Amino acid sequence: FGLNRDAGMRWTRMTIPWAEIEPQPGRFAWDPPATAAGVRGRALVCRGGAAAFTVPYQDALGLRSGMTLSLWLDAQRPNSHWQSPIFRAPSDGRRSYGVYLGRGTGNVSFTGAFEGSQNPFEDRVCEWSAWEKGWHHIAVTYDAGSGDMRFLVDGVESALISGEPRPLNDIKTPLYL
Repeated sequence: FGLNRDAGMRWTRMTIPWAEIEPQPGRFAWDPPATAAGVRGRALVCRGGAAAFTVPYQDALGLRSGMTLSLWLDAQRPNSHWQSPIFRAPSDGRRSYGVYLGRGTGNVSFTGAFEGSQNPFEDRVCEWSAWEKGWHHIAVTYDAGSGDMRFLVDGVESALISGEPRPLNDIKTPLYL
């Protein structure tokens, strides 16, 4: 899949010191990973498996009461890896939050650790498959006050999943793209 760099995250809003993103002066952080033509300009190319880019942890990533994860996605095809375009999870199986594609279906899914849950994470699955051809704008919103999670594809609500109103756990881990 590919991620467009205008997917809804602005580095200035997240107040990440530029030196933490790219320590080499005069080098743009998006240049080193592989890129392809995106919806607007160049897009980050990810082939499944390991993340292509890491945003160091900071308190602004601890989205407990609500969030909107927004990205442009061009998922090419299934492969043998979990395809996780944006996520926060240490390697021990716990998770804060993220968006991934179902390995066998390509269904866009949210994963997160909810406060008070007996499980290390819970998944909420939208029935829309990202393996439809071309670029699509995906947005997943969560409101801890209502417990509602909405999946939007190209600006149209694809799923509304209601759950118990509760905040997400914040596991102090980087954001991986």
